[in-house]
Amino acid sequence: MKIIQTILFLYCGVLLSGCMSQETATRQMTHEFVAEFPNRPKLQIYDRVVKWISNNPRREGRQDEYQNRDAGSLTCEGETQIQPEGDGVDMKIGFTMNIDVKNERMRIRFTQLRRLYGSKKFDEVTTDDFFKSSIAVPYQRAARARFALLFKSLNDFIVQGTGDVANK
Repeated sequence: MKIIQTILFLYCGVLLSGCMSQETATRQMTHEFVAEFPNRPKLQIYDRVVKWISNNPRREGRQDEYQNRDAGSLTCEGETQIQPEGDGVDMKIGFTMNIDVKNERMRIRFTQLRRLYGSKKFDEVTTDDFFKSSIAVPYQRAARARFALLFKSLNDFIVQGTGDVANK
């Protein structure tokens, strides 16, 4: 009888452990980065962010953008290519980029990841359940690495005032 109880207990443990991991896999990730710029005025940082954005990962033909210079907030749509580790195929993704500048600090958040397709006739959806699935974990990692490069490019641009613009 103890053997049957032990087997039943182990079976339930394995069965329930699969349910727990699904909850975290279904959440939409936000990729967030923060930088400090001592002795730099907020408006100078903000103006450099706007200049960097005009040369960087904006969506072609998209004008969806919000800017509030006084509040130090900017939101825009972007696109980039990612390649998960071990995968030989690039994936074109779209994202929403939110930037807030306050008190010599900048916070940038990349949200609403979605796959982009080559057809101009395809109306993209603003949410893509793919990035909420458990199979998207390597793609989330690749996106985070790409966003870290974009953040570094923006950070360098703010510090130096000029510099290389990250490739789309």
